[in-house]
Amino acid sequence: MSTFDVPFRGEVPPQFPDLCVGCEREQPQHTARISVIGARSTFGWAIDTTLLVAGQPVQGTNVTVELQVPCCPQCAPALARHHTLKKIFLYVSGLGAAAVMVALIALGSSRGWPQGLTVTLALLACLACLALPVIWEMRRPPAFTLTPRSDDVVFEFRSEKCAAIFRALNRAATPKTGVESIPRPTAPAR
Repeated sequence: MSTFDVPFRGEVPPQFPDLCVGCEREQPQHTARISVIGARSTFGWAIDTTLLVAGQPVQGTNVTVELQVPCCPQCAPALARHHTLKKIFLYVSGLGAAAVMVALIALGSSRGWPQGLTVTLALLACLACLALPVIWEMRRPPAFTLTPRSDDVVFEFRSEKCAAIFRALNRAATPKTGVESIPRPTAPAR
């Protein structure tokens, strides 16, 4: 599955098409509340990570983006459920990653493993735990979500039609041309 991503930079609230973001039904007469937590890094995630590994203090901030999106009553529960599960999954995987790291470091220390091996195993296990929510969302993308970034917010639609209309309605706040997408796999020619 893929999503159609529209970067948005604007001081005014975005305008959504008069379509359900789930099923594309016209004039859905209902909205779903979406709340997403994101991180704004100080220098960008790559530089921040490098500084943290080098032992330098880095200060970033969390940001919460909340908005109402057009959604028919039939699609709203699935959209809300996905976003709730995503938050739970993110927290559980983060706590699980920390627990696995601590357990591996303690095990490595008690068994006399080389420190480099212990730290490497702990980091790999941590990354595996943190990758689970990303893999889950890539395999089962929601009808709509968004990703707050340092300088913009990326609106992600499963529907190419909704993404294209959203871009057209918000042209002044969507600086790039065309709708970006993760390519869909194509069937081999027969």
